[in-house]
Amino acid sequence: MIIQIRKTHAFAAIAITLLMSACASAPTKTVPFDASAVAFANQTGNSTITGQAFYTRDKNGVNSVDNTTYSCAGRKVRLIPLSTYTKAETDAWVKKIRWSDPRPIGTAPYNERSAVCDAQGNFTFDSLPAGKWIVFASIPFKGSDGYSVAGADVNFREFTETNGSNTIRVILAEAAN
Repeated sequence: MIIQIRKTHAFAAIAITLLMSACASAPTKTVPFDASAVAFANQTGNSTITGQAFYTRDKNGVNSVDNTTYSCAGRKVRLIPLSTYTKAETDAWVKKIRWSDPRPIGTAPYNERSAVCDAQGNFTFDSLPAGKWIVFASIPFKGSDGYSVAGADVNFREFTETNGSNTIRVILAEAAN
């Protein structure tokens, strides 16, 4: 068994998910959905993707020893088969690109999988076939007072690939001020 460990940083330290992000000035993205590009996700295999998602909030706004770490505990992590469509869709989530697909974002029939993070922010996806995947997690952003900031999340996205029999470890982590 080969274990590959990958670490990623938040692609956007804080992605503000307010309604303002859909302003008319935002570019529009249109990508057709091709079901054959994600058909592999219907299969099973012996690959596993494990990981952990968290960020560290520095309450003083400087690198000091009183950092607080927040994980995805109790939240869903998504495993999405990679295609031109799903990459564009997750780009829309993280870059606030206007999505002109007629279906609501997140409802395309591409057989995504999900796992709920444990108390330490760990997650596991088992029985995966060979293929390219997007691991996506979103953790509520906490202000310096420790309370969630309405409409704000720290989002993580990592691209990875399984061969049908490997184990991959993905760490989704970032420091947020």
